[in-house]
Amino acid sequence: MMKCRTMVVIFFTVVCFSLIGCKQQDSTQEEANLRVDSEQTRTESTIEYSENESVAVEMSEDADMAASQGAQVEDRKIIYSSYLTLEVSDYEEAEKRLINEVNQLGGYVVQSFFNEYDDIVNGQLTVRIPTTELHDYIYLIEDSDYHLKEKEMNGQDVTEEYVDLEARLRSKKVVEERLYQFLESAEETEQLLKISKDLERVQQEIEQIEGRVIFLNNRTDYAEVTIQLIEKKIIVDHIQGNEDLNTVEKAKKLFIETINFLLSLASGLIVMIVGLSPVLVLLAIILTLVFLYLRKKKRNNKISKE
Repeated sequence: MMKCRTMVVIFFTVVCFSLIGCKQQDSTQEEANLRVDSEQTRTESTIEYSENESVAVEMSEDADMAASQGAQVEDRKIIYSSYLTLEVSDYEEAEKRLINEVNQLGGYVVQSFFNEYDDIVNGQLTVRIPTTELHDYIYLIEDSDYHLKEKEMNGQDVTEEYVDLEARLRSKKVVEERLYQFLESAEETEQLLKISKDLERVQQEIEQIEGRVIFLNNRTDYAEVTIQLIEKKIIVDHIQGNEDLNTVEKAKKLFIETINFLLSLASGLIVMIVGLSPVLVLLAIILTLVFLYLRKKKRNNKISKE
């Protein structure tokens, strides 16, 4: 009987330990599953952002290509510039007249300067006027009393660049909007930092593109005209008065200069004679001997003839 009780106790003990072991194993398994699920969730979130980011970039590139290839340009974007050289009779009057005409056409002055050398006044005026008024402004100058010496007109077509910039700008804004959506739904710090960095980069690119678009719009809406102005002055000498003539002073000056010249000449002769005295003495002796020889010879010839 005791043996049966002992067997029953041992059996229940084994069963209890088995149940406890199974429970602990289930608990450990659940914790492991929770960790795996958490890591998988974070991984899936990161993969989701990366995949969505790739999709957004692809959408951006597709939009770029579609906009660039399928865009219909109604108005060409052309940067006009012109260079004129005018000969005028009055520089100041011509400059004021040209600036006034520019203001009336809705333009503005960019730069103005002039130089004056003796009988020539040379200046340059750089203005911007609405492109639609460019030809009228040129014709207005040609019909004026100015002497047009040189004329040059240039045009640079930037339509392709402008269309490309607009397409890139639209696509970049699509990416920006998508990144804002990612930023609102992001939970992990690492993911927030990555999205913020990408968003900052895209916004910088948008600012650069917008700046270039503004520049092209300004250059195509307003043509640049550079005008070289030349005024030739005729200098007329005035009649000199007593103060300009200074007759007495000039006479004194000439007298003193003449005396100084004679003194300088005499000094030079004295220096030359003294310096060359040995040579002059030797030359005088030689000339004297030659003279005496010729004189004696002439005398002998005369005696022989007699």
